[in-house]
Amino acid sequence: MSKSLQQIIQGCQGQASLDLRKQIMTASERSIILYFFRRGFSPRCRLQAQDFCSQHDNFLSLNTQIIGISRESAQQQLDFSRTMKITFPLVSDEEDELCHAFGLLHSSQLGQKQILKLKPSTFLFSPTGKLVKFWHDCQEPGMVQQVLNQCQAQWNLEQRSAS
Repeated sequence: MSKSLQQIIQGCQGQASLDLRKQIMTASERSIILYFFRRGFSPRCRLQAQDFCSQHDNFLSLNTQIIGISRESAQQQLDFSRTMKITFPLVSDEEDELCHAFGLLHSSQLGQKQILKLKPSTFLFSPTGKLVKFWHDCQEPGMVQQVLNQCQAQWNLEQRSAS
């Protein structure tokens, strides 16, 4: 994927892309982490959210904003955010608009039914919207630390370039 964040979401017109655009505007001149998760209250998603929350100040110190995205309703995300004390914004993608734009849905068989499943993924974009790195199937322990390490490397590179 070599498109910028703006190019990926430019054709999206639904509520999720509007919400994401608002968050991006709020994070002006910051790197952005988009992390797509399946279901907020599932054990792995809870752990990953806790890991991102525990490192949130470190990400902010590296000029990086975290935005979580799932296919759950805004109300489900609000409940998750309140219960887990999430310290960063969440975007509801109930219509799968962003999941499709990022190519994260795959077909899976559940009994006799074909369903679309989300591939949990994390994307790091530079302040200019350029994709720096992405991680797929990223719910393993230590993944948030990998993202933080990449942000540190990106921040160091930006600081050297500015000097």
